[in-house]
Amino acid sequence: MAGANTDLTNSTQIHENANKDVRTIFGIIFLIMALVAAVGNTFIIYVVKRDPLKCFKKPTNVFNIALTVAHLFAGVIVLPFTGVLNILRGQRAEKSALPSAVIDLEAFLLNFLVGTANASVVCYIN
Repeated sequence: MAGANTDLTNSTQIHENANKDVRTIFGIIFLIMALVAAVGNTFIIYVVKRDPLKCFKKPTNVFNIALTVAHLFAGVIVLPFTGVLNILRGQRAEKSALPSAVIDLEAFLLNFLVGTANASVVCYIN
């Protein structure tokens, strides 16, 4: 009976270690995505600002620029915060949970990210 209990404990520890590794890997992926999103959206804004032919003055392009700015904010604010939060969750023990204010802020930022993604889909469909 004692052998079965230690097997269960070892299995739980392996699962917790794998979960921590996955969170850390996803945190790093979020940080890389943040860098790519920030650079890409900044480049788009730069191109539109330089626009020598003035071809970006149409109303649909103005809407696309507004989405680019929203994605820039998501890439500069939301994704790095989510990446760091996932890395912290991967490094911290399960017993010491993160403060509830951090969890609420994460939920708000992720809702912002999903909202801008939905707006992008609607924009590209039209």
